[in-house]
This record gives sequence, C-alpha cells and structure tokens, in this order.
Amino acid sequence: GKVYRDVGVVYGKAQESLFRDARAACGAIVGMLSHFSLANGVHVRLRRDLGEENYAYLTKNDILADDGSPVTFLVAAAIISIQGMKDTLQALGPGGELDQRGMGHLTANVLVNNEGERECL
Repeated sequence: GKVYRDVGVVYGKAQESLFRDARAACGAIVGMLSHFSLANGVHVRLRRDLGEENYAYLTKNDILADDGSPVTFLVAAAIISIQGMKDTLQALGPGGELDQRGMGHLTANVLVNNEGERECL
C-alpha cells in the first residue's frame, strides 16, 4: 500500500478515504515491523517466522529497490512466505500429508498491489 502526501509517497500505508486516518497496509507485516505488540498473536507468529536476526535488521534498515523505492515490507513478506513453505514441507515429510504416490506440492506467493506496469516489483 501507499499514500500520496505533499512530501511524496509513503509506502506501507493505506487510506480508503481522505476523511479516514491512514492505516498500516500489507496487513500485519507492516504493523509487526512498525509497532510490534507482544499482545498481538499475529505479530508474535510473524516475528517468529521472520526470525529475530531478520526482524532486527528490517526494523533498523530500509531496503530499497534499484529505483530507490522502499521494499522492506515486501522483503519481510517474502521471508515469511518462504518460512511458511519450509514449515509445510517439514509437515509433509515422513508420516506427513503426502498423496498416494508419496508426493506433495507447495507454492508460496506474495501478492503485491500494483496500479500499472511501472509499479511492478
């Protein structure tokens, strides 16, 4: 998500109406990186999946694309997605949930809202 301001574009925010306050976009990932709450079970799970080293790095550093646009939240989403796929693969292992051929298939995907070709990351 992004919000257009007089000072430029603010990434990681969404605002449905000029009459409403901007909120964290990208759901809980932005919220977890912006203002982690131990009382929020979703924040706790996402931080665990992200890993403490990655959490520390991403909360202290901005990750920029080649064109200078911030992609910190996208990097976090990718890491969390891959960790979820890894956890699922481990569950598919011996005694896990495989089909009759002993096969399993996983995909992880990160959906990024874009408004046009220039917005693709």
